[in-house]
Amino acid sequence: MNESPPTTEGEKTAPAPPKKWYQFTVIEWVVVVAIIAVVIALFWPTVQFRGIDRGSTCKNNLKQIGLALHNYHDAHGSFPPAYLADEHGRPMHSWRVLILPFMDHHKLYDEYRFDEPWNGPHNITLQDRIPEGYRCPTYQRQLQERKTDSEFSQRLTNYVVIESPTAVFDGTHAPTISEITDGTDKTILVVDVNQHAVHWMQPDEITPDDFFNELRFAADGKRALHPMGLQVLMADGAVRYISSTTPIKTVLALITKAGGETVGDF
Repeated sequence: MNESPPTTEGEKTAPAPPKKWYQFTVIEWVVVVAIIAVVIALFWPTVQFRGIDRGSTCKNNLKQIGLALHNYHDAHGSFPPAYLADEHGRPMHSWRVLILPFMDHHKLYDEYRFDEPWNGPHNITLQDRIPEGYRCPTYQRQLQERKTDSEFSQRLTNYVVIESPTAVFDGTHAPTISEITDGTDKTILVVDVNQHAVHWMQPDEITPDDFFNELRFAADGKRALHPMGLQVLMADGAVRYISSTTPIKTVLALITKAGGETVGDF
């Protein structure tokens, strides 16, 4: 067997040649970046679709409610009151019940009895038939994630009106479009809330202060129904987004129906 000759004193072993590292060319880098971009483009819609779809569904719910309110106005000469009261002035029936025929829920409306309260022995049997258009899908998802989903939560609606003497709705008064002198495109009709969700048949709405609290709550992106703000239905039927950073003066002007304020962009 041949053996390598021993190294004599003074001789040095030749160093191993350095390893060659592969260097990408500019074209190859472009190809790699393009592939990564394609992968992100393929998977990103999957991640984001549900959130976007929920926001779109909620917006469509508000639009359908707006259409129902305007059709009610065409039929009755006014919007419905925030609620109907009994002879003692106690709230009995919500505006959400009054517009059921205009939400294509004629049968449900016909079965509802106005001679007893919304939670009377007969009416309460209808509570599980909440129109899908009264449910904000983002809110329902949050309940499921927090494991607070229940039969009662399934009957909650996020769509309420602001009740105040200066707002469109004020108790049993049935407002008309002509009363909205600030402009229907600059006056809030219905809001999509989180903290103040109520039983869909319950005649219970929010105050201007409640609305400000909802805006502050929406500043917490993790708990907000919509990123850093609220969706609202304007009196002209359009759905707008109000950021939690909108100046208080602007929000107050949007709540009033005849305040005479100047409302800028929001």
